[in-house]
Amino acid sequence: MSASSFSSDGLLQQRLRAIPGTLQATLLTAGGWEPLPRCDQWDVVGVGGSEGPARLMVEVLSDRGVVAHQRTVSSFLGERGPAAGSRGLVVFSQGLSPHARMVLGRLAPYAHCVVVTTRDEPEVRAQVPERMQRNLTVLKHLPLSESDSLLRVVGPAAAALLAVWVAFELAGGSALELSELRCALTEAVKWYEPTATDVMEQGLGPDSSWSGVIAGTNPTFCLAAAQDLPAAHQLMWKWQEAIYQVLPPTLDLLAFVHGPFQSIYDAPAALFALRSQVDKSTDGAFRALAQVLVPGRHQLLVLDAPVAFPLSYFYFDAVFLRVLERAIVQRDLRLDRWPGKGKDGALYELTPSESRPAGEPPRT
Repeated sequence: MSASSFSSDGLLQQRLRAIPGTLQATLLTAGGWEPLPRCDQWDVVGVGGSEGPARLMVEVLSDRGVVAHQRTVSSFLGERGPAAGSRGLVVFSQGLSPHARMVLGRLAPYAHCVVVTTRDEPEVRAQVPERMQRNLTVLKHLPLSESDSLLRVVGPAAAALLAVWVAFELAGGSALELSELRCALTEAVKWYEPTATDVMEQGLGPDSSWSGVIAGTNPTFCLAAAQDLPAAHQLMWKWQEAIYQVLPPTLDLLAFVHGPFQSIYDAPAALFALRSQVDKSTDGAFRALAQVLVPGRHQLLVLDAPVAFPLSYFYFDAVFLRVLERAIVQRDLRLDRWPGKGKDGALYELTPSESRPAGEPPRT
């Protein structure tokens, strides 16, 4: 197959090469802003490629004892949005999409809002009611444009890095904790480099099980245990945006044995699973999963992370992007062409003041 500027030999490879430098630059700026506000609890919203970082932040905040909830964009369809009281809101939107602008226009009930985006602060402030201007914090990461494809890979990785850092700050992380976090995230950045040893050890060579599946099969489910579920969700979202297939369900490892297992028992199925090797509490559950699947009908593909949550999120992301890279080549896809291109306006542009050129993909 000849290399296309939109195949993994062109556009996607270019994006993958940009991730390490983008993350390093983002990490250098992390924490260099004014002290973030403290709120009783936090709502977090993000859609499309931004939903992964939003889910990640909710999980990290909850893990550190802060009450946090994921909000859907449709929660803000009413005139004033959800009743918030003393709660704060975090909005992830790489390109400040019309959906994000709708959310920002309905901030009145919130005590404070933090926006994580690639857009300039004046552009963000222009979407926020005057009475909320003093209660707004804009955290900008590198503005790499990814508007020529539905799939976004660089922006979501940078937003996820900030999601972890900001969550530590909002949870009252000490200077020592933040210093240790910076070191850990610096190591995580290396997983995105194409020569990373850990990535190569995943067995993504031409004869691997992964290669056989991605050449002609779509994942039936993506399974994960405990806190790795946010990573599973964002990986399947990337799969959908790259391959243009129905979004595979992401399930808790133990929840799979109920209806989902019965639905594929007599049918061929490919199951992706994410496992943090350092979490020994799930070893028995993963062994049991392999025992209930039927050899010859069910193929279980496991990505093993050598680190625990939240760093496992970045490991899974880095490795799976290589899976996507190969899948796009083997399926001869172009990232600049997607089935519903330019046909999403009725749902996407719900605010009359918003407009975008015909054919421009959603900004997340």
